[in-house]
Amino acid sequence: MPTFNETIKSVTNPKESYDKRLELIKKVEAITKRPLLVYVADVNKAESILKPEDKTGFSDLIEGIREKQVDLFINSPGGFAEVTEAIVSMIRAKFTNIRFMIPNMAKSAGTLLVLSGNELLMDHRSELGPVDPQIEYQSVEGKKREAAEDIIDGFEEAKSVF
Repeated sequence: MPTFNETIKSVTNPKESYDKRLELIKKVEAITKRPLLVYVADVNKAESILKPEDKTGFSDLIEGIREKQVDLFINSPGGFAEVTEAIVSMIRAKFTNIRFMIPNMAKSAGTLLVLSGNELLMDHRSELGPVDPQIEYQSVEGKKREAAEDIIDGFEEAKSVF
């Protein structure tokens, strides 16, 4: 069986990449006897996080599945906790058993998502956490994101002054 890097290097164009992914998904489904859902983010891009538009993607992804047990392959650097909460509600309402496969990482909001599962499949390369809730808000400089803990600490510091 080829390694991941060998498989990636063997693919030379988008059509071939798409076909290879479908082939691999079908092989996994043949082994597990369950539908395989795939959520893979580019962990090298800051915008590749669990975000509001992913709720529509997950809704579309699970729409036609009749089985009650699924596998969800995930690679995510994290994202919005409220999006994760909505996705968990969506998949939990539809499936009785969810097994998560984490080949690389499920960080922050990704960790929260996989912890909603019945089973996690990981190996020595898999990573979870840390969970770092963030709050997005509008400032005079534009949209900003801050760690929730930093905002709470700021309020505590401000209260101690007064």
